[in-house]
Amino acid sequence: MTGSTPDVLSESEVLSRLRSKRGQTGYRAMFSSWLGGIVTDPALMQIPLDDHLVHRGHGVFDTCTLSDGRLYRLGIHVDRLLQSASLARIEHSWTKEDIIQMVVDTASKTGIRDGAVRYWLSVGPGGFSPSPRECPEACFYCVIFDPMPLGVTDSDPLSAGIPEVTVRDTPMKPQLLATIKSNNYLLNVLTHMEAIDLG
Repeated sequence: MTGSTPDVLSESEVLSRLRSKRGQTGYRAMFSSWLGGIVTDPALMQIPLDDHLVHRGHGVFDTCTLSDGRLYRLGIHVDRLLQSASLARIEHSWTKEDIIQMVVDTASKTGIRDGAVRYWLSVGPGGFSPSPRECPEACFYCVIFDPMPLGVTDSDPLSAGIPEVTVRDTPMKPQLLATIKSNNYLLNVLTHMEAIDLG
């Protein structure tokens, strides 16, 4: 693309390019309250760019494990999600039972018995200002994907252990961000990268 003017793409060109760029396999299903349904084509697993989850980090997330067809400790994880959402001042109308049902419904559409689950609660799309007042409704997203390996090496961390190192250049999280399971994991990423750099 260097030196050329980008083309305005048609809908079919966008879909074709999304599918050709989607090299990662193993994404099984995504629920989006914004779309009001579940998609199983990884190329269509998208979040609006003006969702404050994306450009402001104003969102929270949690996880659980799909193991032998069961969602392990989902209720406790949803409790933590709702507590984090409250601390992050994300207003929404979903109950704990609503969120559990959205996760269960998404998992049931995958056809797999073992997988990883991630879900997010955001103030939603609406613009690019810092104010969530421009967002007409909160959004809930859930993705089910194939299980992830525990480590970045070929050894089994459960039997070989996990190497550790003390990082010096990355600051500790402020207490508020250490309490809320927010979408802002930049310090975690920088800590991980520094640890890898140190061996």
